[in-house]
Amino acid sequence: MLFAAKLGFTQQLPFWTQHRSNYFIVNPAVTGARKTFDARMNYRYQWAGFDGAPKTLSIGAHGNFLKTKMGAGLFVYQDKIGPQQISTIAGSFAFHFPVQDMKLSMGLNGSYNVNSLNVTNITYLNSHDELINNAISYSKAKIPNMAAGFMLHNEKFYFGFAINNMFGNSYKFRENKKVVNFTNITTVPHFNIAVGYNWTENGDYIWENSLMANYVTGTPILIDYNLKLHIKNALFVGGGIRVKAAVYGQIGFTLKDVGQIGYSFDYNTNALMKTNYGSHEIKIAYVFNKDQKMKHKGGNGFNRQHYQYML
Repeated sequence: MLFAAKLGFTQQLPFWTQHRSNYFIVNPAVTGARKTFDARMNYRYQWAGFDGAPKTLSIGAHGNFLKTKMGAGLFVYQDKIGPQQISTIAGSFAFHFPVQDMKLSMGLNGSYNVNSLNVTNITYLNSHDELINNAISYSKAKIPNMAAGFMLHNEKFYFGFAINNMFGNSYKFRENKKVVNFTNITTVPHFNIAVGYNWTENGDYIWENSLMANYVTGTPILIDYNLKLHIKNALFVGGGIRVKAAVYGQIGFTLKDVGQIGYSFDYNTNALMKTNYGSHEIKIAYVFNKDQKMKHKGGNGFNRQHYQYML
């Protein structure tokens, strides 16, 4: 054991149960993909009752210009896990190209990230450890980072791929760049694949399918499937499964031509089920449709919508 060493890895970015609604944060290619101005807020309280449980708040907005050929957006989020709090602000930009009966969207985002450590919440064996002392003295570290992605989509279908934490930069807790010994937390790339399809034979009842997979080096692949039923453009109910992790349910209301309010609850199916009372997530979305012809007019209005309207 004296000569053995092992590196540990974990997912460093937040994951949302209502991931399709937050896909703009995950994949910058979503930026301005349709003729709307889109703004939304999401709050997630994960593993309620667990000491130091993750709490994530995100706010973002994006829209298009030049007849949807380009899009721009901005989002901020704060992810707090035990003694660590990461605050991020990011701007995104995307190009959209017609491809037969679809669009190919390609996007980038650049982010500025602040990692704050509250070491008073950490129990450690050796109080003279220099790395811990660095974190106590210099409790904040800042880095830039970047994400890139593409998405192929039309009114019923989408397929997307994205890479986050592309730079792999390290948070370095130190007084200045000349310091030799410092506390270091390195970021690693996160790979994301998502696919979705909306199906209906009656415009009053729309089935929304979405599947997402996340991969981070050294961790199990996170796979999440979600199915929602939209009823008369007013109410939606649904549920999903996060493989070997959790099952969940969702309910919400679509405010015609305005936006959506949604709530989801997760129940752990792994060993964590004994440590918490589940996870809660609330979403509020506002959508301003620039194209009056695309607004809902009766039950069949959805057939003329881009896939994202019902997010």
